[in-house]
Amino acid sequence: MKYDELREFINEFRDRPLRVALLALLLVVLLGVGWFLKSYLEERGRIAAQPPTGGMQGKSPADQTRRSETSKPSPDTDHQKKDSLEQPVTKPQSKANSEPILVGPPTRGTNRKEPVIPSEQTSALRPPIGIYPPHGAKVLREKSLGEFIGYLKNAWYGATSLEESRARTSELYVGRWVRKPGWTGSVDAFPERTSSGGWSFPLVNQTNHVTFLFAVPQDMSDIRPGEQMTFLGRVDEILRPDPNGHFCIRIGDASLTSAEK
Repeated sequence: MKYDELREFINEFRDRPLRVALLALLLVVLLGVGWFLKSYLEERGRIAAQPPTGGMQGKSPADQTRRSETSKPSPDTDHQKKDSLEQPVTKPQSKANSEPILVGPPTRGTNRKEPVIPSEQTSALRPPIGIYPPHGAKVLREKSLGEFIGYLKNAWYGATSLEESRARTSELYVGRWVRKPGWTGSVDAFPERTSSGGWSFPLVNQTNHVTFLFAVPQDMSDIRPGEQMTFLGRVDEILRPDPNGHFCIRIGDASLTSAEK
């Protein structure tokens, strides 16, 4: 009975060759995996059996002793290090420069770098009696009022927006001091009292189309419109020009003298 069942099972597989092919393929895959695992385990065992190389291993005791002696610092080297540490460090003495720093638009063919002074320090600088401008203050590069207005117009109208014009002119001129012997203008209105007890008044220069605004603590009640005045001071603010290109500039820490005397 069992023989008949086995024979029937074999005949069934003969009728279905696809199953036989799948069984044969599965057998081949299992044999391949077994061969791969065997090779992998043999390679790992061979690597583990090899002695480690590098460092001080595998070298003779004489070589190890020679290596350790050469790595020790010599007494002469220790003395040189101590001498270098004991020597005082001398810092170069910088010589104070009392000359005013020229600032403003650079001239052609020059590559001038300006030292930066924070605005808080610049606004706090006030010229002592007989000293102008304060030491370390930035001075306008332009020697004349006409030259200054020419560069100012180029900087203002060369920008693409009002914010850019204000930023550019502020960076170039605000916080800078007028160069000696100063600029001139005529009094445009009677002086007025300020809330702090000083006097405010405008000076106008019609030739260069600019008005200067002043607020000084000195008594300026005796000046009259039309009087010519010469002034020194610091550029504090550049206001937006009118449609005719007439600028208005605020001057701080100003000293004024009559140009008619």
